[in-house]
Amino acid sequence: MTTLPCTPAAPFWHAATTGWRKGVVLHYLPPYSPELNLIEIVWRKIKYEWLPLSCYASYGTLKQAVLDILSKFGDEYRVTFV
Repeated sequence: MTTLPCTPAAPFWHAATTGWRKGVVLHYLPPYSPELNLIEIVWRKIKYEWLPLSCYASYGTLKQAVLDILSKFGDEYRVTFV
């Protein structure tokens, strides 16, 4: 659900109440909530745990290290979402 002030109230609430009758539940999300975004969790693991400091020496080494991690994601590198 967006928090934009320009959301038309009447059509939105009509759709929301119709969805509610069908089992759809709307949840308010703050504008920035990285703990709710799975790619943010993966990127934090890459950035702070899997990338060695030496790869930050140049753009090329950083790019290659990230590509290497992404190619081995699921086999060698794993994240468990609880």
